Amino acid sequence: MMPIIDLPHALIRGLYGTRLAKVYGSPIDMVALRTMKQYENQLRRLLTWRMGADTGLYEFRGMKFKKGEFLAQPIRFNRDWFDAWCRRRNILWPRTATGLIKTDKDTFADMAHVSPEIDQIRHLQSALSSLDLTKLAVGHDGRNRAHLAPFGTKTGRNQPSSNRFVFGLPKYLRHLVKPTPGHSIAQLDFAQQEVLIGARIYQDANLERDYQGEIYLNFGYRAGMVPADATAESHPVERELCKQCVLGVGYGMQAESLSYKIQRPPAYAQEMIDRHMRAYPDYRRNAQATVNYAQLHGSLETAFGWKLQVTPWTKTTTLQNFMVQATGAEILRIAIILAVEAGVTICAPVHDCLVIEAPTEHIADAIARTRAAMEEASHLLIGATLRIDVKDFHSPDRYREKKGAAMWNMVWDSILEIDPKLEDLVVRYR
Repeated sequence: MMPIIDLPHALIRGLYGTRLAKVYGSPIDMVALRTMKQYENQLRRLLTWRMGADTGLYEFRGMKFKKGEFLAQPIRFNRDWFDAWCRRRNILWPRTATGLIKTDKDTFADMAHVSPEIDQIRHLQSALSSLDLTKLAVGHDGRNRAHLAPFGTKTGRNQPSSNRFVFGLPKYLRHLVKPTPGHSIAQLDFAQQEVLIGARIYQDANLERDYQGEIYLNFGYRAGMVPADATAESHPVERELCKQCVLGVGYGMQAESLSYKIQRPPAYAQEMIDRHMRAYPDYRRNAQATVNYAQLHGSLETAFGWKLQVTPWTKTTTLQNFMVQATGAEILRIAIILAVEAGVTICAPVHDCLVIEAPTEHIADAIARTRAAMEEASHLLIGATLRIDVKDFHSPDRYREKKGAAMWNMVWDSILEIDPKLEDLVVRYR
């Protein structure tokens, strides 16, 4: 193998494997987990009844809730009713090649921003599919440890099981994570890393400059959609449109797909894409040059040697997005190596962030060491500093996810309705 192996980079990946083995696992609130498992079937039915009846999209046949028990079960989510529901509201919804309306979780996640009702349906669908917590991998010490499947994706990212890894479950279930007494946990997240990585790789000074501020509104100003003093509060609709455009165009989204995301006609979506191209011409030109190179030479390779073999069936969007995502994966790998060697206890890596743990009196120092490791990693790979957002949670509080809070509270309200004797427990967990 010596004549062909990329030994220096292979050794780095091997070193990453040894450091990943030291990931300590996430502390789980075992009382909450056991309670949710105990009432799983009743929860599933009550949540469907409570949320599904409001939407009118679930078939119920004589379903009644009486003294903590159900006399019948919901039948199913009705795709045809949902299709008609979208048409009545003039919602452009993605469809399959055969014309059927898509109802998979990724489509619901993409479309959740369109209206609060769709977000509610998404949360219900997600809750119903995730309430089987028997597969969540929790050891005798109450920590969630799942096989992280390093290098499991084309871009070299980890690919842990979505039902064994607590951070792979819907966001409301992340509230199960709770620091042990006297300890704190913190989440350090690379903020909008794809934007700066893309700006660096594709050498676009305008995009890099806009990243240093409010990237979405900065793009909106360049595109002539908002004034220079616009804020998220003064122009929320325009900011959301710009956000979907910046994120979508970054991985090669075309006008038809963007029109679904922003609920505007394809011509409007194409105009936004054109404005993005005019705002960041170097990005667009160099991204296309990368695609051309990959198709001509049959491969793409990152700075640290992660390679994508190109076939006639490799999508253009994959080629355009590969360098950004694979570089992001390498940054996180180096950050984990440096953080572990700095003595940081890592609970879990989650896509582009790290969840760490330390005694409460030392959590500030642990955050500082982790931040330094993440910043050094970004400098090594792209020669620039990625912004890092930090959230920390101290015992006896639990991990809290803003987007999952309402669903978490609804679950515990439902448990209280099923078993009123648990009032003290429910009050503590809401």
